[in-house]
Amino acid sequence: MWDGCEEQTTSGAVLAQLQSGSLSQLQTEFPFVSILWEGQKEQDNESMQSLGLGALVAIAAMFVLLTFQLESVIQPLLILYLIPFAAAGAIWGHIFMRLDVTLFSVFGMVALMGMVVNDAIVLLDFINARRRELPHEPLRASILEASRR
Repeated sequence: MWDGCEEQTTSGAVLAQLQSGSLSQLQTEFPFVSILWEGQKEQDNESMQSLGLGALVAIAAMFVLLTFQLESVIQPLLILYLIPFAAAGAIWGHIFMRLDVTLFSVFGMVALMGMVVNDAIVLLDFINARRRELPHEPLRASILEASRR
């Protein structure tokens, strides 16, 4: 019954095994029996949907706040431009390590994106401060110095 499942597994793997195996046989034998996929899987789906909506709201709020803070529209766009790269790196890491994307993985990805945004804000703030301090310094030199520090 549990072919393909290892000692450690995920709820998604168990559900896939049940849906393709014994439960589908039960439904063919007993068509009047209905199976509802509730519980942890339903909660995971709701959490993922809420997380997606929350991420969109957070990105919009970040953009507005950064626009006022940095007094620019381009710089917040540069910061937010990094978010897909962080997500892609995390997903490629999961693929490379042959790990399933779980709810906790998504929480980790959100934390990673927060760190990437924070680092970009610090870097841009240092570049802007350097440009104010030394207005005649070339932009490239300010970026290189900010990156070194």
